[in-house]
Amino acid sequence: MRRFIVLLALLLSARALTWADTLITREYRLKNTDMADISRVLNIAAKDVTQKRIIGGQGKRLVITDTPEQQDAIAEILPIIDQPTQQTVPYKVQLEMMSRISRYNYDHKKSMKMAQKSGPEPSASASTPAPPGGVATYDKRSSTQPYKSIYSSEDAEITKKPRKILDEPTLPSLTSLTLKGIFEVNAGNKLALLICDGVSYTARDGGLFERNHTRVKGVTSRVLKDRVILVGPDRIPREIKFISTL
Repeated sequence: MRRFIVLLALLLSARALTWADTLITREYRLKNTDMADISRVLNIAAKDVTQKRIIGGQGKRLVITDTPEQQDAIAEILPIIDQPTQQTVPYKVQLEMMSRISRYNYDHKKSMKMAQKSGPEPSASASTPAPPGGVATYDKRSSTQPYKSIYSSEDAEITKKPRKILDEPTLPSLTSLTLKGIFEVNAGNKLALLICDGVSYTARDGGLFERNHTRVKGVTSRVLKDRVILVGPDRIPREIKFISTL
C-alpha cells in the first residue's frame, strides 16, 4: 500500500511538471493603460484557447501566464491596445481598444490579400513587413525581458485629434455580425460590441453604430443579458448570441 501511494505521488508530480512546462509567465510594462482596463479586452482580442491563462498585476504592471504561442500573440497586440486615450469611463476605454484591434485585423487581412495578388516575393530571404501603425512583433529571443510599448510622436498627435467619419456607413449583413461582448453602462442600460469583416459595431440606445460613432440607418437594436436582437429594413428580428466554443 505504501509503495502504491509513493508511485501515485510520483505520477502526479510528473504530470504537474508536464503541465507547468507548457506555460510561461511574462511581465509587461504598460505605458498608457491600466491593467484593469486591458485585462478584459485581452480575452476578447486574443482568445484563451487553452483555458489556462492567468492575468494579474496592478496599475501599469501586467503579468500573464500562458503558452509561448499565446504570449507572442498578446505581445503583438499590446502596443495597439495600450495607446493614449481621452476616454475616462471604463467601458468606453475598452470599446476604443476593441475598435483599434478590429481596425488592425482588417488592415492586416487586407495587406495579406494584396500580397497574395502581387505574387511571391522576389527573394525568399526578404524580411516580412511590420504590421500597420509601426507596431513591431515581440522578439521571442528577449521574451524574458519586460515588455515596453512602442509609439511614435506622430501616432500620439493623431489620437488627440477628433475623428470625423464623412462616409455614410454601409449596412452590414446582420446575420454576419459576431457578438463579442455586452457591457453594463448603468442600471437597465446595456451596450453590445459586435464585429463584421474586421469592422466593429456597437448596439446601444436602440440603434446600431459603426465604430461607435455613426449610426447605421434602418437598423434598430435591443440588448439583453446574453444576446442582441437586431431589426433591419426588412422588419425581420434577428437574434445574435455568443458563439459557443464547445
